[in-house]
Amino acid sequence: MQDAVPTPSRRPRLAVEYDIAMSEHQPPQEADSETTPAALLTDHDPRSVLDRLPNNVFPMRLRLHLPRGRETDTPHEQYREPDYPVSLREPQTPYIPKSTVYFDNPAKRPPEGTTVWQPGEFHDRLADLLDHVAETTHLSPDDLTLIELEAVEVPTHFVTTDAETGEHVVTPDLYEKEGEMRIARFQKEGSLTATDVRDDLEDALPGEARTPTRLTRVEEVHAKPSRHGQSTTASAGRAQFYTETDAEQVDSLDLTPAVYQLRRSSDSGDRTRPLAPVLSNLESLLPSICKRAPDLVERVRFVGEERQQTHFHANEVLDS
Repeated sequence: MQDAVPTPSRRPRLAVEYDIAMSEHQPPQEADSETTPAALLTDHDPRSVLDRLPNNVFPMRLRLHLPRGRETDTPHEQYREPDYPVSLREPQTPYIPKSTVYFDNPAKRPPEGTTVWQPGEFHDRLADLLDHVAETTHLSPDDLTLIELEAVEVPTHFVTTDAETGEHVVTPDLYEKEGEMRIARFQKEGSLTATDVRDDLEDALPGEARTPTRLTRVEEVHAKPSRHGQSTTASAGRAQFYTETDAEQVDSLDLTPAVYQLRRSSDSGDRTRPLAPVLSNLESLLPSICKRAPDLVERVRFVGEERQQTHFHANEVLDS
């Protein structure tokens, strides 16, 4: 991970259709043109994204995939047209399915039984895998795509370097002093459709086409002291920060997490705050991601219209 990245030249402004597809069974109800802000990841290679994270920003988990190339699929020798109505095709190249990778991090332990990676180790082993792909297939490692990234930002005075591994780690003071942490989630999610501005999006964010990877959630949390230490190998799956329930148990509302989330990603009735209004001052929420890696996140405003479709919920079947 690096401390800073050079600032690029200004990218073009974007316009996009803002689309919510709730069902395919009713025609969409269109609204007037509107704008919506977004914070987009400008890099979609998981290797370089991790390399560009500041030293005090720790990856928690990411999802990625390497789609298989269909152009080299071959028809089955026996089950093929015209002897059969359709041809059975067999893939000839390997691929990486949509996969989730968990990292050792100061905020949350991964699910029990999950392999935990250090960023450097992840980078080296993934490079070995992609070298094999490049040498044995027509696929390009550049096709590897980041689908989702969750990372935690920690104040720099709580970060040090492990003398044995060389990895950046947090100090015990983070937990003893109940230090603040900011958890950011970037993901490709279906409420934003950019099909109508593919060319503009490609110019601004090379490698993107229809669904940009954007910031969907930020959590302001406080580290939680633990009698059993902070090792990620113990009590897997447990948060290392105060949840709402934890704050109530210690009778301290100041420790209650503040969660900012896209309105269309929030469940009805949850206690999240809208994310869009704070994107104009994102430096106050994610100062290191915005200032120490200024090329990693691009803030834009999309122009388009919101479309909503409805479901018909059947509760009885009648004879015709």
